[in-house]
Amino acid sequence: MEPLNNLSAILRRLAMALSLLIMLAATVWLAIIWPEIPDAVPSHFSADGSPDSYGGKLSLLAPLILGWVAVILFVVLEFFPQYWNIPQKSNGFRVSFGKLTGSNNGAQVTPGAQASMRSLMAVDRLAIAALFAVITICSAKGMALPTGVFAVIIIVMLASSVFFSVQASRRNSK
Repeated sequence: MEPLNNLSAILRRLAMALSLLIMLAATVWLAIIWPEIPDAVPSHFSADGSPDSYGGKLSLLAPLILGWVAVILFVVLEFFPQYWNIPQKSNGFRVSFGKLTGSNNGAQVTPGAQASMRSLMAVDRLAIAALFAVITICSAKGMALPTGVFAVIIIVMLASSVFFSVQASRRNSK
């Protein structure tokens, strides 16, 4: 079981580094091409990915800043498991979700359950970084978002939420 935990930790660290690298690359790329960007750029996209609203160049900073805030928030949140909404034992028979407070803080949550929730945060952080970087790049280039980008991100985040929550619940009931 220990090698899997080490592999999971390595993958989580890799996902953290990759999400930060994606945001850094989008920021540097935007700074480099800033003089070439037209005054009007797409600032909103319809569900199919086509631009449906335009704004000034400064509107490109919104998805970039939101992406950075989300990624940094996930990084910081990882260090405060007492604020996570994670599966925990309840009456020894069923698993419920709840914030760790007072008497249940850490006593009923296994390290395996915490590792599963850290993996969930890693996947979500990576998906969010990719989404905001793609939005920034497509807006700067004045082009539509790739077909299905929103659907893919939503599916990845929902699937990882279900998978890692079930995994955390199983690890916590042992």
